[in-house]
Amino acid sequence: MTFLTIAFNNLLRNARRTISTLLAFVIGVTMIVFVTGFNSGLNNDWARGIINGIDGHFKLRHKDYENNASTNMEKIYIEDPKQLEAELRKNPHITHVMSRIRFGGLVGQEDKSTSFYGTAVDVKTLNSVLPENDARIVEGESFNENDPMGAILGKRLADNLNVKIGDELVILSNSIYAEQSAIAISIKGLVEIPGAADFEAMFLSTGIEQVQTDLLDMGEGATELIVRIDQTENLESVVAWVNQHFSELGQPWVADPWYTHKMFQQVT
Repeated sequence: MTFLTIAFNNLLRNARRTISTLLAFVIGVTMIVFVTGFNSGLNNDWARGIINGIDGHFKLRHKDYENNASTNMEKIYIEDPKQLEAELRKNPHITHVMSRIRFGGLVGQEDKSTSFYGTAVDVKTLNSVLPENDARIVEGESFNENDPMGAILGKRLADNLNVKIGDELVILSNSIYAEQSAIAISIKGLVEIPGAADFEAMFLSTGIEQVQTDLLDMGEGATELIVRIDQTENLESVVAWVNQHFSELGQPWVADPWYTHKMFQQVT
C-alpha cells in the first residue's frame, strides 16, 4: 500500500510529465488500432478479390506442379478432370469446380509479338466458381456461355501490341508433347490489374475448349481445378480432407489455398 501511495504522489508531483506520458500512450494505442484495422481491411479486400475473381477458395494441382508446369506439362496435367471433380464432391462443403489451364507462349500479329502468361477457363462454370471474374474488365466484355470464344487481355499487353477490341491475334505455344502449335483468337475484353503492371503486360485469358484441342493437344484435360466451398471458415478443414483423401487414394493431387497467391503474399 505504501508503494502505491508513493507512486501516486510521484505522478502528481510532475503533472506535465504524467500528462505527456499518458498522451503518448493514448496516441500509440490509437495508431496500433488504426494500422491493425487498415491491414485487416486490406487483407479482406484481397481475400475477396482472389476468392471471387481469380483462384476460388483453393486450386487442386499435381504435387509437383511448381517444378514442372513450365517444363513438363505432360507430367502434371489432369487427364480426367470429371473424375477428380467426382472425388472432390464427396466433401459436402465443396459447391463448385472449374477446369483451368495455365499456359504461356507468344501472342501477336505478323509485325509484332510478345510473350504472354495466361489461362484457359471453362466458360460454362466460370461464373459459379468465380462470380466476380469480370470485376477488372475496363473495355469490352467478359466470357459468357453464349459466346465462349475470344480472349481477354491485360490492357498493358494490348497497348504493347497496339491492338483493340475485335482485333485478331495468333497464339503460339507448345503442346503437352512439346510440339509447336498455334491458334487464332479475337480480342473480347481488356482488364486492368492494379499493383501488378508487369503481370498485366503479359496476361491473356481465353476459353478452354480451343486451347485443349487445337493448341495443347490434351483432350479434355486441365492443369488445375478451381474449387469453391460453402463458407471460407471451412477452408482449412476442407483442404486437410482433400489432401488426406487423395493421399489415401495414392494419387498426386494436393489443395493449394487462396492465400498462397503470390500477389497476396507480396502485399502482405
